[in-house]
Amino acid sequence: MNRTRSNRRILLLCTLLVCLVSMLMIRFSAAAEENVIPETRQLPRLVDRADLLSELEEEELEARLDEISERQQADVVVVTVNGLDGKSAQDYADDFYDYNGYGIGTDKSGILLLVSMEARETGILRPRDSGSERSRMLVLITYRISSCLI
Repeated sequence: MNRTRSNRRILLLCTLLVCLVSMLMIRFSAAAEENVIPETRQLPRLVDRADLLSELEEEELEARLDEISERQQADVVVVTVNGLDGKSAQDYADDFYDYNGYGIGTDKSGILLLVSMEARETGILRPRDSGSERSRMLVLITYRISSCLI
């Protein structure tokens, strides 16, 4: 009798443990899916919403951005917009970078240059690993690109 009661308790504990593990697995898989950027938000490294560049200039700049990004192992992104939707240039750049899934590797390495025509200002999303030599190189590249656009 005691053995049967003990077996039932063990069975109940095992069942509860399986349910708990199943719930955790569902929770973690849902959290992982939340971090996936939908394909419609995965934009190229050049987004010219202010229509400042000709088609040929866009193709050339995008090819150059792709080449630099691959060489540096960090996304180098240029975005032109007409307005900032009530945000500062810095906040807009940061939100645009995160929302559209830019960044290479687990640390999401990259830099973004934002040019706003309405405010006539630029914003640069600073590299996340700002102390490294690669980050200094990305900032220099971005300033050189901005001097060509502005």
